[in-house]
Amino acid sequence: MTYFLIGLGSVILLSLLSTRFGVIVSCFVLFPLVAYVVRRFTRAQHTPNRGSITVEEAYEILGLNLGASVQEIRETHRRLMVTIHPDKGGSTYLATQLNQAKDLLLKSKK
Repeated sequence: MTYFLIGLGSVILLSLLSTRFGVIVSCFVLFPLVAYVVRRFTRAQHTPNRGSITVEEAYEILGLNLGASVQEIRETHRRLMVTIHPDKGGSTYLATQLNQAKDLLLKSKK
């Protein structure tokens, strides 16, 4: 529940800040990603760095159900990347997480 509240607050704050600069960010699009990052950050403080993510975590980052098609993975990655790309004022860390999740899922589909 704590992760949910932190993630929701982060998304609301992010959307308010982004609206100030004329960029509209959808809370419902970014919420799964922000919630995952908050959860991973707090977990990383208590556990050693594992390096890479698992397939389950990759689906969670993209907000997809297990077994999503290649087309769904690509569309979701593109939609999320448009909103959080570093060139648009987004986070490099979030963009890296998205790219890593997409690459892992596409690799596992081959």
